[in-house]
Amino acid sequence: MKKAIDTKRKTFKEWRREQTIEKKAEYNAAKKGAKKAVACARKEASEKLMDEMEADNSSKKIFKIAKQTVKDGKDVIGNGCVRDEIGTLCVGERERCEVWKRHMEKVMNEENEWDGMAEAAVVHGPLERVT
Repeated sequence: MKKAIDTKRKTFKEWRREQTIEKKAEYNAAKKGAKKAVACARKEASEKLMDEMEADNSSKKIFKIAKQTVKDGKDVIGNGCVRDEIGTLCVGERERCEVWKRHMEKVMNEENEWDGMAEAAVVHGPLERVT
């Protein structure tokens, strides 16, 4: 499998360097071979795993694999921590929510001074094109 992937990478670089139809055909053939090699390796790995699971009837391994699958399916969220008003880090989910709640309440209930007068020239006719 590794050899097929390396060949694909090498032919891709050659094709990008020379930009010929022949090199593109070589690259496509190498890409197709690499896909087949990866598919075969995945199939062998899954068959090996199934054979191990059939041989070992304990549910411990099954639950371990299920747990790992669920963990792999989760998205990585970048909300590690938030600083509150006095500057301390809030790491826990509940603490972060409280800090955000207080912040949003402050922002949403803040009064802005405005006299209601806005000065702008009235525009008539077609809009000007922005470039």
